[in-house]
Amino acid sequence: MKYTISIMKNNKIRTRMMVYFGAAFVVTFVAIELAMIYGLPFTGLGGEYKERKTEVLKSVSGLADMKKEQLISLFNERRADSKSLAESEIFRTAAAGKALGRIHQNLVTLKENHEVYEALHLIDAETGRIVASTEAGDVGIDRSRDPDFLAVLNPLAGDSVTIKKSFKSPGIFFYVYSPVRGPRVKIGQGGPVAVLITRSSVDKMISSILHTGRALGTTGEVIFLDQDARILAPLRRPLPDGTLARPLEFIDSSKAAGMAAGGIEGIIEAEDYRGVPVLAVTRHIPVTSEIRWGIVVKTDVQEVFAPLRKDIINAAMITLTGCIMVLLITYLIATKLSGPIKQLSRAAQQVGEGNLDVRVPAEAQDEVGMLAEAFNSMLERIRNYHQDLEDRVAKRTAELNSVNEELRGEMAGRLRAEKEKEKLEEQLRQAQKMEAIGLLAGGVAHDFNNVLMAIIGYSYLLKNRLQDDAGLRSHVEQIIAVSNRAANMVRGLLAFSRKQVLKPMPADLNDIVRNTEKFLKMIIGADIEFTTKYSEKLLTVMVDAGQMDQVLTNLVMNARDAMPQGGVLSIETGIFDLEDEYVKAYLLDNPGVYACISLSDTGSGMDEETRKKIFEPFFTTKGVGEGTGLGLSTVYGIIKQHDGHITVYSEPGRGTTFRIYLPLIEAVAEKEQTPSIASLRGGDETVLLAEDNEHVRTLGRYVLEKYGYRVLIAEDGVEAVNKFNEHIDEIRLCILDVIMPKKSGKDVYDEIKRTRPGVKVLFMSGYTADVLHRKDILGEGLNFITKPVTPETLLKKVREVLDA
Repeated sequence: MKYTISIMKNNKIRTRMMVYFGAAFVVTFVAIELAMIYGLPFTGLGGEYKERKTEVLKSVSGLADMKKEQLISLFNERRADSKSLAESEIFRTAAAGKALGRIHQNLVTLKENHEVYEALHLIDAETGRIVASTEAGDVGIDRSRDPDFLAVLNPLAGDSVTIKKSFKSPGIFFYVYSPVRGPRVKIGQGGPVAVLITRSSVDKMISSILHTGRALGTTGEVIFLDQDARILAPLRRPLPDGTLARPLEFIDSSKAAGMAAGGIEGIIEAEDYRGVPVLAVTRHIPVTSEIRWGIVVKTDVQEVFAPLRKDIINAAMITLTGCIMVLLITYLIATKLSGPIKQLSRAAQQVGEGNLDVRVPAEAQDEVGMLAEAFNSMLERIRNYHQDLEDRVAKRTAELNSVNEELRGEMAGRLRAEKEKEKLEEQLRQAQKMEAIGLLAGGVAHDFNNVLMAIIGYSYLLKNRLQDDAGLRSHVEQIIAVSNRAANMVRGLLAFSRKQVLKPMPADLNDIVRNTEKFLKMIIGADIEFTTKYSEKLLTVMVDAGQMDQVLTNLVMNARDAMPQGGVLSIETGIFDLEDEYVKAYLLDNPGVYACISLSDTGSGMDEETRKKIFEPFFTTKGVGEGTGLGLSTVYGIIKQHDGHITVYSEPGRGTTFRIYLPLIEAVAEKEQTPSIASLRGGDETVLLAEDNEHVRTLGRYVLEKYGYRVLIAEDGVEAVNKFNEHIDEIRLCILDVIMPKKSGKDVYDEIKRTRPGVKVLFMSGYTADVLHRKDILGEGLNFITKPVTPETLLKKVREVLDA
């Protein structure tokens, strides 16, 4: 095999000539054979295929016509025999005189003379019962409800024909109902005195018709069908599933059967009930107006064209033999013609290998000789140019090496720029994810804060009234604690979206950690060693201390979960100077000096892929039901809202370190003051309370009125303006919800300010910070209080605004 392939590669001209001539011979011979078998289009040559098909179809059509005539003749004979017996004067006289013995003998004689009859009955027209029969057991059976029996009782009726099964014998039967009138009674003069029934076996009637002889070969078959395409005689071959079809129980769904059952006569080439391609002829047999049969006479296509397949095989053998002879002759001719060309080919191959001294002998003066001389001349020129080309290549190579060095330097710079770009794009995608989750969190904050304000407010009121009932007071305190926890959850959601309203105050970062140290120790448990190291310098930062407590709590809980077998957790504070390169790398706003909290654990750590995703919302490495994936997202949001930055360093099995950077300020740290109930002071001023939430509105009115204030209520912005105009000289303070129906709180403020410029206003809202900025509430420095708010805080703020 390898030798043959090598010869073909080294003798391409000879091989091509053999392929071309051989292919031309094969195509020509195959075309001639196909024309003989299938004919030529647009000519009178039909081919053996068409002739064979026409011959077979002619034979099948003739056989189908003959079977149709035989079947119609059989039906007519049965009807004629029944009618002749029923209209014979002897039978009519006997039936009228009820000579049953004589009638019985006639029926028995008729059955003996015609084997096709299975049974004959005589039914009395008056009672509808069988009075004579070739089957003694049927005498006395009531047939008065038989529709065919009733059909022939009409004086004008003739016989009735039907095909159906019998209850006593297998197979299907041909029934003829013939009326028997009295002597000398003509049709139309009176009804019959009896009805003669002849029952003939369809199998026996058509058994001879089913024989196809030699006309259809071994696969030929005659199929009888009724108008519903049900077979009326057993099929010669089993169905595809191996079962045998039973008469009247199998519907032939083939196309030919459908044509025969529908009364269509014609010729078709299609699949039969076995799924085998056949040539079929259909015929229609109208037995009666109600009974219509069809005949399908068919033979397998494979048997029809079997002789042609033999011719095709013989033609293929002749083609193969001729092809081998053509190839042999072509090989001898090509060998003679391709000798000089092979010499040129070998010389060209040596030139390709670098031998420029080779020459081709020019043995003849024909085209091949001229080609050899031209080839030799070309080699001489190539050798002269070779040295010159080598010199040019050496010079050009030196220039390219210099350029390549420059390109490598430029590509290295571009690679660094691409890596920097990828890093910035990843940070941008992270920021976009946080913004999307923030929109969702901010949307629920307002309504949830209204509900929490009502719960917390009423709980405080109930607590103050239960001073003497320690048990109930404890329950109320639990309600307040749970409600405050829910409020912290809302603030946490807004934290990672960076849209909550912060209450920043100057605070020492060391004090913030010290204040939470005891609580953090309780969280981590006794199996984890907890250490702290505080900076000796004052670390004053502008923060919301409550939010920073939440940051530390979330980070410590994550560290605890990373050390299930125990370990060491350490917190350290200090000062860091973040330079320009660091600020650019992490997209910070400004370089400078930052206070830092460093939290390190000796836990399981995390890989690089996990570290990149830990600040994404809903990302968690914990099992189902063990974590929400919001903790570190909340931490990230709180730090970003404080203009800070958070980093994480971790390796699998070597623990994790979080560092939080917050801008240092020069202000003095302040202590947050919690209002005392005893220090609260009421008043007798008139206050307008505009709030669209019914529960918050009712609570606010109750608290203010309890401390002596006169309260006017408005449910929306338009009502607030109207109430203010009605009591313009009485109202000393307007408490306005920022977002209300019809008119917002800011719109109400702008309108009443035009009427009374010095009016005092306190805005109240549970919406996120970005909504308040859009309404210019925070930007103008107006009085504002965030929901949910306790009654004490509300009273303190009201008094503070009134006394300002």
